[in-house]
Amino acid sequence: MKQLQQKHSVITGRGATAIYLALLHCASQRKAADGQQHTLLAPANVCYAALYPALYANWSVRLADVSPVDGNLTFDLVKQAFDEHRPDVLLVPHMYGQPVADMHRIQTLCHEQDVILIEDCASAMGGTYVGGPLDGYALGTAGDYAVFSTGYAKVVEVGFGGFLTSESDSLTWAKELERDLPLRSSQTEQTETLFSKVYRTLRSYPDGALDKAIYEVLPTASRSLFLFRLSESEKSSVRDSLDSLDNTVKTRRELLASCEQVWTNARPRNAHTFPYCPGSVPWRFSFFVRPGVHRPLIDACLREGIPISDWYPSIAPMLGDTGSYPGAEENERSILNLPLNAQTRDKTIMQVLSLLSDLQRGEQL
Repeated sequence: MKQLQQKHSVITGRGATAIYLALLHCASQRKAADGQQHTLLAPANVCYAALYPALYANWSVRLADVSPVDGNLTFDLVKQAFDEHRPDVLLVPHMYGQPVADMHRIQTLCHEQDVILIEDCASAMGGTYVGGPLDGYALGTAGDYAVFSTGYAKVVEVGFGGFLTSESDSLTWAKELERDLPLRSSQTEQTETLFSKVYRTLRSYPDGALDKAIYEVLPTASRSLFLFRLSESEKSSVRDSLDSLDNTVKTRRELLASCEQVWTNARPRNAHTFPYCPGSVPWRFSFFVRPGVHRPLIDACLREGIPISDWYPSIAPMLGDTGSYPGAEENERSILNLPLNAQTRDKTIMQVLSLLSDLQRGEQL
């Protein structure tokens, strides 16, 4: 596990399980105001898997807006959220594998205001900070705690598993808390399949009459999907998977560079690639299109069997949050993602750009 470069680490059922354990521990270390829940502040476009654990730990969740440029939190947006209501914990994901540019300033702000900082590196394992005092250090070393994942579609993909890490905390309490969780089972996989189908349906048909009711029951109904522990053999599989981390990061960066070259050579109109920086570990080949062709392009790709995704959307509807998050909403209306592999480089990008060109031509008629 030395590849993570954190001093202390424990293997958990998944990244979400690690967040749950961390929040349980944080709650035990600081008392909430009378009659109040502890508060977690997170970006409005974070994955639901990062926030459901907070609900299970009996925390309240507040959302902050993000930059529409890369979907990451910025210092100014975090400072604004702190000024409105200081949380107990700030969750900072490195979205799409892109290091948060203002990490050192955010870290300093958290220390000054006694806010515990948890870095979500679920899609950024192997990345490094870029610029400032943290330049070149491994992602996850700035937070009081950090969370990594080896689940589906992560940098290192085992299909399950995660890590909770810390530079300053020995994490001896984590193993004690984990004992209360059930072992991973076949039911976990079945629940995940059903959950994904339900969520995709709700995303495809927004503002449906049943949306609110379904979102209210989903957390309770899917608890077993997010909170479990691994057998010793499963932990060994997760631990051994890190042997491939360095090569995987290198390969992903090389694939991104070659995919971007294909894109540049095609010179698409009204579309641009995600602004990955040198320290990133690209999650997928991500790009932005105009909102007017976003949904039509998804539909056209799916008809052609192209595995395109529009992650990550605003999480606000799932939480019943009616606030306005313009940066997250702008990002949601424009971003699209393709698997980062040779098929995408050699064929899929040109297929997508051809479909995009057809849609843009149709708009002009």
